[in-house]
Amino acid sequence: MTAAAGVAAAGTAWCVAYLTTGNGTEALAYPFVPVGGVLAAASVHHLLRRGRLVGVARGFWRAVLVALVLITVGYGWLAVDMLTHAAQARTRSMPVPAAACVAVGFGIAIWAVARVPVVARGGVGWWRILLDRTIAFVGCAAVLWYLGLAPMLDADQPWSRQAMVLVGLAFLVAIGAATKVSYVAAGPVDRVALRLIAAGGGVPAGVVAVLAVRFGYTGGIPAQAIVMPLAPVLVTVGVAAQWRAQARLRRDRARGLIPAESSVALKSLDSIHFSVVLTAPAGAADA
Repeated sequence: MTAAAGVAAAGTAWCVAYLTTGNGTEALAYPFVPVGGVLAAASVHHLLRRGRLVGVARGFWRAVLVALVLITVGYGWLAVDMLTHAAQARTRSMPVPAAACVAVGFGIAIWAVARVPVVARGGVGWWRILLDRTIAFVGCAAVLWYLGLAPMLDADQPWSRQAMVLVGLAFLVAIGAATKVSYVAAGPVDRVALRLIAAGGGVPAGVVAVLAVRFGYTGGIPAQAIVMPLAPVLVTVGVAAQWRAQARLRRDRARGLIPAESSVALKSLDSIHFSVVLTAPAGAADA
């Protein structure tokens, strides 16, 4: 987490220096994202090796790792392309194969979030959950479309189609997670980690969209050097949240603080993918 934050800080410092002095080439803005992606992927890999994850939780983080590797490869390709054609960096589009790698990575991330089962808070009816998730989906989608993606389509200096598609996919990750975690009480993947993974896609994408509309091609410099390197930072913070959740769960089990009913429910969460029924004295809830 500290290393990823250091990359983001270095990108910010470089961007401020470049915009202030104009020395160097703006192609140097592009390596910060893949470097941060490598660090984020390494943190997820370490969690998979040492975190004692099982079942659905292990499958989720394995999918996140694959997504991160593909996204990092795509942005690494872009960085090499921009450094090779530094004189055209301001107007050069992302190579289609690189964009395809990133798009597939976002697709895997969306799939990973969608297949994680969650347990709703006790006493909440299924109709209330459905209504809340519908509101979350429509509300998030409308805001992100109106303030983010739609203005990019009509900008005076429109970005490439590849960039707009990737921004849209990042928005879908955020929308899906916001819909997924409505009334979440528990699940095999820590709910804070799930939200941070989604924020790693949606928050930078929203800021990038604003920069694209407000500053045109010039907005690509702070987008690549300052905003987008924050995504790996959020991912590593999400990994840290999962580590804390694992440690807390083991501690509670060792102290005998988890009731028998909850233990059975937690084990069942690791064996199913799309819905969960948690039986407890207070009643039943579906997610």
